[in-house]
Amino acid sequence: MMLATAFAALAQLATPTLQVLDEVAARHLVAPGARTKVIALWSLDCGYCDAHLRALDTLARNGAPLDVAIVATDGAERSEAAAAHLAALQLGSSSTWIYAEAASPRIGYRLDPEWGGELPRTIVIDPDARRSRSGVLSEVQWKQLLGVSPE
Repeated sequence: MMLATAFAALAQLATPTLQVLDEVAARHLVAPGARTKVIALWSLDCGYCDAHLRALDTLARNGAPLDVAIVATDGAERSEAAAAHLAALQLGSSSTWIYAEAASPRIGYRLDPEWGGELPRTIVIDPDARRSRSGVLSEVQWKQLLGVSPE
């Protein structure tokens, strides 16, 4: 019984808190900062998103100077399931968000006016540039999107 309680407590510590993303928060999220910002859009229903999020996490853990925001396009009513899913992926530290309303076109437009809704979607915002791409990215594609020279 004590072991089960300990595992439950550990799971809660590792479960991220998802902030609710509305149009106002979306405007702030896409504002350029001092460092490169990467916004990764995903959904519980996206079969390719886990691999995409893991690849981004690997880049961030390997020292890429990135501010990472992970945004679930599921509505806030699914925040508990989304948080548990992210906890199971064991991603490193990043800010985590969930749409206030499921698949809101208004929030999507605030994040990326060029986006058609396909997932996963990555938005990269530098102090002086912005670019985005849909789909699971290879290591080379990640480097291109982030403006990193291939080795």
